[in-house]
Amino acid sequence: MNTIIATHQVKTAFKNWTALVLDDHRMFASIFAMILERTGLFLSVRYYDKEQELRDFIQENSISKVVLFLDYFIPDTNTLFLMSDLRRFCPKIRIVIVSSFTNASLIQKIKLNQVEGIISKTDGMEHIFPCLKAFADNQIYLSPRIQEMLHEQTSGKQHLDFTARELEILSLFAKSQNVEQIARLLHISKNTVLTHRRNLLSKSEFHSMTELIAYTLRTGLISND
Repeated sequence: MNTIIATHQVKTAFKNWTALVLDDHRMFASIFAMILERTGLFLSVRYYDKEQELRDFIQENSISKVVLFLDYFIPDTNTLFLMSDLRRFCPKIRIVIVSSFTNASLIQKIKLNQVEGIISKTDGMEHIFPCLKAFADNQIYLSPRIQEMLHEQTSGKQHLDFTARELEILSLFAKSQNVEQIARLLHISKNTVLTHRRNLLSKSEFHSMTELIAYTLRTGLISND
């Protein structure tokens, strides 16, 4: 009974709204749009893999009620600026971020920009309806992985999604090996080692290898034995 009522509430909330999907991975965008269309909740559903096409559609059709499902990581796009700009000429637009995140601080930054929801792609498509239900109830929706990352940040922990190779290189740095020594030991170029080092820092919230090594040793992610 509660599910039926919830479905009716959501259908009533979105019956005059258009759902738009913007993701630079066209296949993901098309599948996401197809799932939205099958819910029967929206007046219409469209998807795009280019920012300008989305802008043109909204401006040319003077659409006022829009729910935008937006990938935060679109090449050559300042997503926060895009969100602000879309709200300027479409004041009723509602935005749900759907992306793969590794940085809790970025999630906090996005939350401050008054989005209706943040869904991690790793959580799956089944979180679309709970997100829309929360939106209909004037609440922000955070999918389980997003909540977990924010909790880890609050508790002083970080989720570090490193590859096996990155952990191997991090362990060697922890043992005071330099770039040239690591390259020789692993039979890779020095540029490859430097690329891995950049990735290690970009995936974490640390500003130096010294900080990252200290944290990963303390938490047992690596060992210098």
